[in-house]
Amino acid sequence: MHNQPSYDTSSQAMTEVALGLSMAFFALLIVALLSVQMPSQNKELKVKQVDKVATDDSQKVQIKEANKQAKTTSAVSDTQFIFFYQGRFIDQQLQPVVLSRLQTATPVVLAVEQTLSFAEVINIRHKINHPSLSITLLTQEWQNLLEQQP
Repeated sequence: MHNQPSYDTSSQAMTEVALGLSMAFFALLIVALLSVQMPSQNKELKVKQVDKVATDDSQKVQIKEANKQAKTTSAVSDTQFIFFYQGRFIDQQLQPVVLSRLQTATPVVLAVEQTLSFAEVINIRHKINHPSLSITLLTQEWQNLLEQQP
């Protein structure tokens, strides 16, 4: 006769259930991580980039007029842009910004210098304390324009 060893299958069933649950939780984790990284289609920021560096006053006036026109387009795409340069908050018209006057209904994009440390950026974020704040780096064009300011 052929004698087969007997196995306790009750513990194998529990192992299979545990493995199945762990795979399900892992799949949910991956889906959650992917959904966090995907940008929202409704909240896309429309940013106009400056084509060339403003070197004289006439080009600066053109940039200021373009920024004023961009603000009046529509309330949906209205975004407040702030630059943090050499310890000062500056708006698109190159004027100082009063943080208490920021509108909480519209999103704020803060551009900072590349030389700032992470801790300094976090401190700046706490100073602004806005519900929809995005932080990015200053472009070279804006940095050159800000360097020309007194």
